[in-house]
Amino acid sequence: GKQAHVAVLFVSGDLVQGKSVVLPVVGRRLAGAETLTAEIRKLRKDPDVRAIVVRIASRGGSARAARDIAHELDLTREVKPVIVSFGSVAASGGYWIATGGDYIFANATTATGSIGIFFPNMDLSGFMEKIGAGVDLPGYGARAHMRSQFRAYTDDEREAAMESIQRGYDEFVGRVGRARSMTPEQVDEVARGRVWSGVRAIDRGLVDSYGGLREAIVRARRVAD
Repeated sequence: GKQAHVAVLFVSGDLVQGKSVVLPVVGRRLAGAETLTAEIRKLRKDPDVRAIVVRIASRGGSARAARDIAHELDLTREVKPVIVSFGSVAASGGYWIATGGDYIFANATTATGSIGIFFPNMDLSGFMEKIGAGVDLPGYGARAHMRSQFRAYTDDEREAAMESIQRGYDEFVGRVGRARSMTPEQVDEVARGRVWSGVRAIDRGLVDSYGGLREAIVRARRVAD
């Protein structure tokens, strides 16, 4: 039969909701939630995989993608150990995913944290006016065009956007607090988008230990017996 083993799952690049791809020419990696969640489910159901090491090298991206991946790790952690290893960066959604693990390793210079939410929205109405282009925006409802790039926010839409951002931030802070045994106030002190080096992140309680992929695999082997 097959020998029991530790699986290593790489989460590399910007988080997106579709499949993982490498963009040609620019060589940019996209870590797709569709690809990664399917792989995590497969590893969770594989009896020969006794533990999983998740190697994260991501500065974040889609909050929904981070949620989906972390949720699958939550389910997996109930049946087998999940150890997290940070590469050069584990920020924003990358750190969100890490909260799905049992234990976190980071290198000394890993860019860690960036616990925060932001929603970029461009207003191109001035540019469209300069080039003489008009845009019709059919829709139904008071906030149907809230995320449109062809006009500015109304005061009501701006307030709604801020409320949405705050809800996302509170969810992020709560998740980190539960994972790291910290109060929301303690998380907030190291959050709000701040980025820490791996060593400082250990001091702040965001990381468990200094180490790389090798140390993570050794721990996974040990805890999985």
